[in-house]
Amino acid sequence: MGKWFYFRFIEPNLELGLTDVLWNRISEQFRAFVGMTAFEDLCREWTLAQARAGRLPFAPELVGSHWSPEAQVDVVAINWRDRAILLGERKWGTDAVGRNVIRELVGKMLKVAPDENWQVHYIFFARAGFTDAARAEAETAQAALVDLETLDVTTQPAPFDLSADRAGYAPRILSEVKRSRRSAALILSKVEGRSGC
Repeated sequence: MGKWFYFRFIEPNLELGLTDVLWNRISEQFRAFVGMTAFEDLCREWTLAQARAGRLPFAPELVGSHWSPEAQVDVVAINWRDRAILLGERKWGTDAVGRNVIRELVGKMLKVAPDENWQVHYIFFARAGFTDAARAEAETAQAALVDLETLDVTTQPAPFDLSADRAGYAPRILSEVKRSRRSAALILSKVEGRSGC
């Protein structure tokens, strides 16, 4: 996020020398920037940390995203040998995620999974949490729901407890995630405090 943030917001405005003007310019696009870059990366890193800790329904060979003319999926974990795939959607909006988001991703399954014989799992990430209807729909689809509080596994370790990570990957990733979240929270609080976002 660091280089992207710098070249998107800071470098073009260096000549200003006015921090208030810079913060105002940043605040116009900051939420969208975080939603399109940092939050998506955070969700994939969190999924990777869960995989390393053995906390996913299968051991993925690859964690990334999927883009095609038919479907775009923010987080994908796949194991070709076991014919298992995890499809994830992330939402950075300020409203709780509704049932339609759950249904949309489940509806993309046939467009993303290589065929209908694959084991498909779902995960949803949301900044503002989930509506009761979304929770009910997720339960029907046996989908995992992850809000910001859950992403910070030190406050809610269950059911995603990283303590069994014997290789030590999770603490390093968690440290990086926490540092990124603190930086984003600090910047967001300054932006919100100055512009009333």
